[in-house]
Amino acid sequence: MRSVTVWAMLLVYWLYLWAHTHMVIVWDAQNYSQLGTLLHHQGFYSYFSSGVHSEIMYPSLIACAMWVGDMCGMTYDKVLGLFQIGLLSAAFFLTDVLLKKLQVQPWLRTACLVYFGLSPAILNMAFSMFSEIVALPLCLAVVILLIHSWEDLSPKGFVTR
Repeated sequence: MRSVTVWAMLLVYWLYLWAHTHMVIVWDAQNYSQLGTLLHHQGFYSYFSSGVHSEIMYPSLIACAMWVGDMCGMTYDKVLGLFQIGLLSAAFFLTDVLLKKLQVQPWLRTACLVYFGLSPAILNMAFSMFSEIVALPLCLAVVILLIHSWEDLSPKGFVTR
């Protein structure tokens, strides 16, 4: 329950940031934006036939944001920001699961989650056009699955006292 309260307070802050900032599209972000535009307008065949690109997950997310933006009358970067807040929320809850799995004390777990939600590095990743925001919840999920696998193999569980 404590983590949901922390998330709700952080969500208000994240939505404030979303409403009062804009993504600067330069360097790698320009490339991702172009790839997302290619996917949005010409589809996967054009994406794959135009040569070797970066991973497809983030350009697909951008193309999806463009599609939703067209449907809702919003700019795609604002829709993308909402999608990335969703990914940030998923990473937040996966971090909480990981900390619980590692038997971190509740007060320290809360402090870690607050720091996660306010960390300038995490927020920069979440409110910029960087592909790392897609990888963050996936990496956390893989670590949690590895812990579950380890517990299944270990007779005493992952953490022993």
